Amino acid sequence: MSAENEPVDTYFSNKDRMFPELEDGLIPTEQFLMACQGVADFVGFLGKAFSPVKSDISLLWLKRGLEFMLEMLRLLVKEYNGTPSEKQRSENMTKILNEAYEKSLKRHHNFVSKQLFKLVIHAAPYRKDLLKALAYGREGLEDVCVLHISELLGNFESNVNSLVEHYYVKNLETRPA
Repeated sequence: MSAENEPVDTYFSNKDRMFPELEDGLIPTEQFLMACQGVADFVGFLGKAFSPVKSDISLLWLKRGLEFMLEMLRLLVKEYNGTPSEKQRSENMTKILNEAYEKSLKRHHNFVSKQLFKLVIHAAPYRKDLLKALAYGREGLEDVCVLHISELLGNFESNVNSLVEHYYVKNLETRPA
């Protein structure tokens, strides 16, 4: 076999750096995260001037996603623990998701992403279905699930706030207006 026909390894020929095929419309998380790491590592090939980008590229959107999830869970607990009429109004998660989006991700998205989010939230489960899923399919554990969520919010919030503050201090992101 001649040298011309032999496979040549390159940075992106490594299977760990390839984004996975969707499985029934779902992203295989482990392979996806490895590929994301590969993209972040690729920034190093652009030179030392890009090292600040490399150090925050993968963490930035993780941070933003965590901010969104924290806000969504906060709002879910607040509405669930409200009066019975508020509980009825909050079965549809659209209001909670919209408010969490407004407070966290919206300012970072372009027009197309904002429109896509408006469509995607209509596919969200009802609150009762989400809580049932969190109870591994068992009925009647809504109060327990909300209690467990509220118990984790303190540490979750302090971790996210620490990460957010790091970005502000290092001027990697601007504070909201």
